[in-house]
Amino acid sequence: KSSYDLSVNGNSNLVSSDAPVGPGVSELINVNNIGEYTSVATGIDMVFPIGSPIPNGDVVLNRIDILPSTQPSNFSLADRYWVVNNYGFNQGLFTLERLTFNDVPASSNFQDYSLYSRDANSGAEISWFQQGQASSESSVGSVSFDSTPAPIFFTAQYFVGTDEFTNTKTQDERLLQLYPNPLKGNRLYLKGL
Repeated sequence: KSSYDLSVNGNSNLVSSDAPVGPGVSELINVNNIGEYTSVATGIDMVFPIGSPIPNGDVVLNRIDILPSTQPSNFSLADRYWVVNNYGFNQGLFTLERLTFNDVPASSNFQDYSLYSRDANSGAEISWFQQGQASSESSVGSVSFDSTPAPIFFTAQYFVGTDEFTNTKTQDERLLQLYPNPLKGNRLYLKGL
């Protein structure tokens, strides 16, 4: 085998892509009634409210385990984002009563986090918009958003993040002294860092 895996002919060139794809997991579920739907694989729980239209068919839930090409906030709750695609019979604009992301890092300040969304197939040229702050139903390992402040659109990419943290503790700077001296040659080795 040569060292070349691809050759480009003529005026062709390679372009980078910011499509919402990457490593992670997907799950296909059938949404044919109002109520709660849970995807253990992707960590998504969603509730369709009474009186709301529903997809009436297949929905693909995706958890992408890398950050999106553009982030809507300075900090991410988890180094991942989620995408929901509707392949059901009804293709209308649906809203959710509640959307919960499970298996996320624990946080003592869930109220700092917001839900951002954009169209399910959008790339960097489409901006994210803020859908609301985490609800009081959030708990250790899960963060929930409800439709009280604004509707939660159903078919979308979702990102959970914040621009700043409140109620954080800062630690005073102190000089670190090591004794006995663990220096080996000209290198310092600290296990676990």
